[in-house]
Amino acid sequence: MTLVNDTGFDPVFSGSIAESWRQQPCAPSYCCDWEAATMLRAFPLAKKGEGRTRLPSLYTSFGKLGETPTHEDIIDNNRSINWPV
Repeated sequence: MTLVNDTGFDPVFSGSIAESWRQQPCAPSYCCDWEAATMLRAFPLAKKGEGRTRLPSLYTSFGKLGETPTHEDIIDNNRSINWPV
């Protein structure tokens, strides 16, 4: 974690390998560029297996972004799909 911190990022421990599913596509933490405090809130919000039910929505919404979406467009899209409502 020191290397991560030294490069200017906030290190966040997300759990064991057995809990790595909390970072799979469409999980609240996945590709959303959250700050450390929100990442720590996001991990426990993930529900095992739920991400795969959101994948069709993610693919559809990506298709609507056009040919050259910006990084901000992609992050906003991911947040709108991945964060539980």
